[in-house]
Amino acid sequence: MHSPSVPCPEILVVDDEPAILNLIAKSLEQEGFAVTTALDAVEGLRLFEHNTYAAVISDRMMPHMSGDELAEAIKTRSPSTPILLISGYCGRYIDITRFDAFLPKPFTRTQLIAAIQDLLPFSSPVNTPSPPAQGRLSA
Repeated sequence: MHSPSVPCPEILVVDDEPAILNLIAKSLEQEGFAVTTALDAVEGLRLFEHNTYAAVISDRMMPHMSGDELAEAIKTRSPSTPILLISGYCGRYIDITRFDAFLPKPFTRTQLIAAIQDLLPFSSPVNTPSPPAQGRLSA
């Protein structure tokens, strides 16, 4: 159970697919995380520059600015902010050195929560255990 005296970790989620963005946000919120969403990397970077986040989850392939470019900009400003890359593209040319973790799409709710908890070792599940994931998160 999350202690009221300890603030919930806030996570920035960036994905250009609204259905994926909403599923990720709902999954994290059900675990007690505070979530801010952005539909593209440009908006995500703007939000990051004006707020503090415990972690960032970003899609890789987005218009205007890629997840790779977003990660580079975030790590330049805040090297210690953990970044989870999510992508349906799992080719051998993904340079994951800019990211702290990688989760291929589609993924389950359980995999998502485990990846975030691995990035934020100080955070334990903040709500009571959730029922098992139903299917995969995908658009």
